[in-house]
Amino acid sequence: MYGIKTGDLLVDSHHGIYCPQVFAQTIKREMFPNISDETWEILEKGPDHELYWDAWAYDVEGQESTDGAVIYQDGDVWAVYEWDYGDEE
Repeated sequence: MYGIKTGDLLVDSHHGIYCPQVFAQTIKREMFPNISDETWEILEKGPDHELYWDAWAYDVEGQESTDGAVIYQDGDVWAVYEWDYGDEE
């Protein structure tokens, strides 16, 4: 089993279905130059937008920031810098 070894919590899971929207409203967008303006707009509109979850899943999760972190969600939204792959020999 693997998990996050080094990462920053960006959005706490208590926001529920609004985590992607909170991410879009609070993150420094210049850190993610590969995310389009259209995707940001969709996320800002919230979970009632028909493309909200597609935008999150296909355009945001897994994106790398300018400082090398990768966006990952496991309930919470993380900027992951290093993964823990369990017992390595």
